[in-house]
Amino acid sequence: MMNIERWWPKLKPTTRQYLIEHNGSSLPADARAEIVSVGGRLTSGSSWVTSWPDGYYFPAATTQWIAALTREATVEPGTLS
Repeated sequence: MMNIERWWPKLKPTTRQYLIEHNGSSLPADARAEIVSVGGRLTSGSSWVTSWPDGYYFPAATTQWIAALTREATVEPGTLS
């Protein structure tokens, strides 16, 4: 299973920017489709996404990882799988 550190750079810059700006919000269908197309998986075993009745969301570890990007902090490889 591909982790976020591997598929995040493959997203379009506009998608990455949207996800940064809407960190913690439900993932829209087009963003989910792009994530899947670059190697992310929408399964219950994925550590980077959580499914709720009202949509898919990034769990706390993923939102923190994305927040670190906005702070220009270094995210260590392998810290989120």
